[in-house]
Amino acid sequence: MAEQDSITEGLTAVFGGVAGGAIIVGILAVALKKFGDKLGEGLYGLLTTLPGRVFERMAIRFSEDKRITHYRAKIPDEYGRHVLTRQRQIAVNSVYVHLQYERGGRRHDLRRRVLQEKAVLLLGEAGAGKSLLSKYFLLHWAQQPRKLQQKQQLPVLVELHRCDGSVDLPGLIATRFRLPHDKNDSRAMEFVTQRLNDGAMRLLFDGLDEVQADQQPGVIAALETFRKTHASGDDANSLVVTGRGSAYNGSLAAFEVIQIAGFDDSSILRFLDRWLTVERSAGSGLTDAEIAELGTAERIFDQIRQSPQLLQLARTPLLLSLLADLYTGSLLRRGRSLPASRAAFYSRVSDHMVTRDLLLDRGERASPYEPGDKLAVLKRIALAMTETPAEQGDRLIIGKEKLREVLAATLAALDLRAEHGRDLLRDLTDRSQMLVGSDTGERFWFPHRSFQEYFTARALEGPVGAGRLLAGYWSDPTFWHDTVRFWCGLDGNNCTTVVGRLFEGNDLGHRVLALECLSEASEIDDQLAERIMAHFLAELPGMPAAPEPAAIGDAAGIVEALGSVASRDTDRGRRVRGQLEAQTYAGTEHAMRALARSGRADAAQFLVDLAVLNNDTLAQECAGTMGEVAVPALAGAVAADRIWPVNRLGGIGTPSAAMELARLIWTDDTSATAAAWWLCALIREPNIEAALEDHAPLGDATTTYAGVDGAWDPFTSDPQGRLARLMRRVAHLGGNSSPPEFLIERLDPRATVLLSSLILLRRRPSGSEALTIVMGDQELKHELFYRSDRLGCGPNTRRLLHDFLRRLAYSVSEIAMLDTLPEMVQRALVSYTLVFQYTANEAARAKLWAQATHDVEHSTRGLKFLWLATAGSAALTVTGTGMYRAVATIAHSWAWGPIWLAWTMLIVFGFSTASAAVAWYLEEVVIVSADLETLWRSSGTVAGCAAAALALPGMWTLAAWIGGPAVAIGLIVVALILIRVGRVIMQQDLANANHFRQILQELHASQVIRQQQ
Repeated sequence: MAEQDSITEGLTAVFGGVAGGAIIVGILAVALKKFGDKLGEGLYGLLTTLPGRVFERMAIRFSEDKRITHYRAKIPDEYGRHVLTRQRQIAVNSVYVHLQYERGGRRHDLRRRVLQEKAVLLLGEAGAGKSLLSKYFLLHWAQQPRKLQQKQQLPVLVELHRCDGSVDLPGLIATRFRLPHDKNDSRAMEFVTQRLNDGAMRLLFDGLDEVQADQQPGVIAALETFRKTHASGDDANSLVVTGRGSAYNGSLAAFEVIQIAGFDDSSILRFLDRWLTVERSAGSGLTDAEIAELGTAERIFDQIRQSPQLLQLARTPLLLSLLADLYTGSLLRRGRSLPASRAAFYSRVSDHMVTRDLLLDRGERASPYEPGDKLAVLKRIALAMTETPAEQGDRLIIGKEKLREVLAATLAALDLRAEHGRDLLRDLTDRSQMLVGSDTGERFWFPHRSFQEYFTARALEGPVGAGRLLAGYWSDPTFWHDTVRFWCGLDGNNCTTVVGRLFEGNDLGHRVLALECLSEASEIDDQLAERIMAHFLAELPGMPAAPEPAAIGDAAGIVEALGSVASRDTDRGRRVRGQLEAQTYAGTEHAMRALARSGRADAAQFLVDLAVLNNDTLAQECAGTMGEVAVPALAGAVAADRIWPVNRLGGIGTPSAAMELARLIWTDDTSATAAAWWLCALIREPNIEAALEDHAPLGDATTTYAGVDGAWDPFTSDPQGRLARLMRRVAHLGGNSSPPEFLIERLDPRATVLLSSLILLRRRPSGSEALTIVMGDQELKHELFYRSDRLGCGPNTRRLLHDFLRRLAYSVSEIAMLDTLPEMVQRALVSYTLVFQYTANEAARAKLWAQATHDVEHSTRGLKFLWLATAGSAALTVTGTGMYRAVATIAHSWAWGPIWLAWTMLIVFGFSTASAAVAWYLEEVVIVSADLETLWRSSGTVAGCAAAALALPGMWTLAAWIGGPAVAIGLIVVALILIRVGRVIMQQDLANANHFRQILQELHASQVIRQQQ
């Protein structure tokens, strides 16, 4: 009987196991049939991508770190100082103002354009900011976190004047990455070659015009070859070559040629504001009384714009820095104002540079050479360079041997010993900084071409030098052009003879130069002056129209010179203004442009009145080009049906223009909306934001605006301040309109995210249309629902979001505005405003927005860990005990139910748990193309059911071990802990459930990254 029971039990176990196995095999067959292909694809992706990732990280970690770290550490010391004020240790970042270029009559950010192109030839005259832009690229790269640097091309600055003999551009690059213990450049060359092959470098080749004339063809050919080899294709390296526009001969035709635009009024003000910030800092050496006397950027700019000649100089960054240094370092201490003419400016600057030892009271460290001796040497050097025949090479550079000859002759004339030559040259380059030397000491040049022209004119001043001046001009009119202008503007020079000879010629260029000299002349015969003025005023109506306001040529010279004469408060100036106004009424374009060049407030008012009277677009354009001086006239011309003055005010972009725009937004016509959008663009400038914070005009500031009363609260520490109240009105106007397309790229990111939120929310479709679209698009659903923030955005994020918005009937300009934000911010905005509509109440949303950055964010990580640890421990204990009992059942050591049931529970639990884990990892971490969501969710459900089944024998076994009452008490305690902790977590998560906070956190992170790029 016992034997029969044993046989029966064995057969039952066998048949039960077979039945259970059949069930499991069936489940596996269905699962594999349904998901086998996707799972295989995922496993293949994991096995093929994971090793590559590991080895790539190891290579970056161990192969490149040393060279990049060493290179990065040298950048601040080598490139972090302003070239003309390095003795005062002014950092480039503290005074740098972004450069611009002109296209289609509008100004655009130069840095952004350079980053978009693969091969750029950047042209600008000396001092235009070419080298400063290159240094800015390097400094900002060096200041970024390492992870961010690894995602960007490695910038390397190569001075082309180093090319000597054979041209080896990769070799010049490799010298930047040589380590101290390297015996030669071979390892650095291997590093550079690998980076070039990977397309991981941005090469900044600076100073094409500084290459020796006999070397230039070879350097140009090498650059072209380098571009074809290393900068062709979307993933290739990027090249930037800089050079003087006047020296450009049309070479490098395959490069994108970009001309740097001079500073406009707003850029000048920004530079002056940053300069004064440096001067007020603790390391400037100024006393409290001297700091108090500095005044404001607006005060200095007001002095500059009194003279059109000085204003033109200030549009060159280098000359503006000299002007600022002259004002704060010399004139202010002596109680003087800025000079009124170009020649007087250079005289003051050169005197300041050679006498700064006395001014700064350097005592024993002062230069042993008299200022007069140094000026004499500079004049001789400039004259020798300018009188060099053109066929002998670049006349803007002097070689070491020729310089020694000039120094020897000058020292002999000054009765100084020849051995002083080396020390005097070092004084001029290092202390006075009126000469710049190459790294090898083989070549020298003036910091700006205009200094060479000024000192040449000084060397020939007086009647004795007039003949030599004209002889030089007749030999090469183009090269001597500005030297003649400087000569006529020098104090004590009667330029009647020189100007008369120029005007008598038949060549139009000579006559135009006579007019330009008249505008700068310190002394000239009145009859000759009137004859010249009458001639050119009569010529204006017949001159061809200029294609661009800044057209280069004789017409531009005539306009500039007439404008300069018209700017003066003299009888001649008034007569010229009257005739220009008369011709402007008659429709003469160049007369209108000449009035604009005068820089006078009455001329601006005249042009604005004409534009209003005749709706003259040219008058509108000319008034806009006048900058700061035209602000009052333009502000007075704004009307409900007249928006162009608003756009001109925004284009001027100075603090006073922003103030006028701020006044306009309190009206109830279309000009208010236009002004609001312009303020959203201008507020990104710190000096404008500060001005609005302190002095923003407020209209009916007591008015409340539904949904936007806390619009600027996340971005300010004073929600009741002037700026915050102003931006409420801006948000009200902008949120109920669409952005102007020409302004989208210029908008402040804070204003962009604010207005994008308002527009998305206020124009979203009713009901669940947005959610329906998302649920019907698997790719979009995956992007919005399942891609975690730590994984970043997918390759199609931008396209998916824009297609989604177009299907919801958002306008092109609204989508374009959203597109200016980083992808992570775009995704967060679309998700939390259109898809996850967690609150439809406008007032509640406004409150959440206002509190987004001010409320304390509760950290529930610890509580969640406690909850998970408690629940997991309890589940593990019960389930693990159940698995133990199932194994014991199979082993016949402690039976609980039939063996086939134990086998079924263990196999189903093990397989479903593993299947869910692998599917989830492939879906969320590896990011395979297959959609494995159904697999890991269904597998997880099966695993949960199996775990619940295992819990039954688990609790039964625990009761047998420690007793039923103890198990019951334990379960109750665990349940109470989970309920209490879960309730606290829910309360704090509810307080944290401000999706606007997440949007603004993404924005802040992206702004930090952009500032470092």
